[in-house]
Amino acid sequence: MKILASDTEATGATNDTHGNPFTPDNKLVCISFAGYVDSDVLPIEYGNKPYGENLRRFSDHLRDADLLVGFNIKYDLHWYRRYGINFRGKPIWDCQTADWIMNHQQYPMPSLHEVGVRLGRGEKIDIVKKEYWEKGIDTDQVPWDILYEYSLNDADDLTWEIYQEQERLLKPYPKLRNLIWLHCQDISVTQEMEWNGLKYNVQKSLDKSRAVELEISNVTQELQSNCEVPLEWNSKDHISAFLYGGVVKKKERTSFLFTYKDGSQKTKERWEIKEYTLPRRIEPLQGTEYEKGGYFASNEDVLNSLRVTGEQRKLLNLVLKRNQLQKLNGTYYEGIPKIIETHHWEDEIIHGSIIHCQAQTGRLACRKPNQQNMDERVLECIVTRF
Repeated sequence: MKILASDTEATGATNDTHGNPFTPDNKLVCISFAGYVDSDVLPIEYGNKPYGENLRRFSDHLRDADLLVGFNIKYDLHWYRRYGINFRGKPIWDCQTADWIMNHQQYPMPSLHEVGVRLGRGEKIDIVKKEYWEKGIDTDQVPWDILYEYSLNDADDLTWEIYQEQERLLKPYPKLRNLIWLHCQDISVTQEMEWNGLKYNVQKSLDKSRAVELEISNVTQELQSNCEVPLEWNSKDHISAFLYGGVVKKKERTSFLFTYKDGSQKTKERWEIKEYTLPRRIEPLQGTEYEKGGYFASNEDVLNSLRVTGEQRKLLNLVLKRNQLQKLNGTYYEGIPKIIETHHWEDEIIHGSIIHCQAQTGRLACRKPNQQNMDERVLECIVTRF
């Protein structure tokens, strides 16, 4: 059986895109591989040399392989697809997913370094991250001899070695291996989903954001009318003090009389931390006090569990409504356009991350943005392409 382990390095490591394969400005810098062929690192968009022959060489290796192995392999598959490397229909094995299942979902999103150390198969070389990325030097500017060693270590000394160790450990447990195998093949499906993405009407979303901001402002004013002390309504401590009573700390400008050496005086201002004690309006739930003491949880689950009547219910509903509007705006109406802008995604397509190795229940997770639990009001910003 011909097994090919591979890894990719891309630009974008030094900015907010984090090497996102859907960001047009990011480039595939090199591909490293090991397994049934001699291990090597092929420069792609590194320097000014043509890289077509290197793409063909790796494509040939991949075509002849019976199994493609990687670590967080979906990321690599996106880069292969973007550069025209055909992997469709090729069985895959993701060492990250395998580790996640083999360890009973105890280690969310395990890193290549963590797994290598845990299995006694080595560790990542940290020179590229510490001496280049953390200093603002992107991948394509790392000297080739250093990048070559770093990339080869990822593919050969880690990914390839981890795969062989996982196969050894799974040999007595064929049913568990089959389960992992099926999970790995599912990655091809989620890769397709991320690649196609969702088309999103950014302008409509921003228009709705402005309307929600006005609604948030109205709710905030209504809440503030019930408190003599101006509160910061995005502060958990302030909301806790408003509902359950307690101390509110506020940084305020205060006047004081300054005396000069010659005895003359002048009124000046300075920042001071002032404390205000608010009365208890609602009895907090037992066991919801924060470790620092004096403040209690005010998340949606807790608020919905409080026993309230009359005026208490009115105030609680206002807090809940404001929280929901804040989430609707920050996560979706304003949040999604911000993600699209940050990553420079083209054609207003959302390429969210579907994660196989995070939820302890084994289900898929989704982030940037969370497309699994979108508020129904956001769905009208999704544009069909069919």
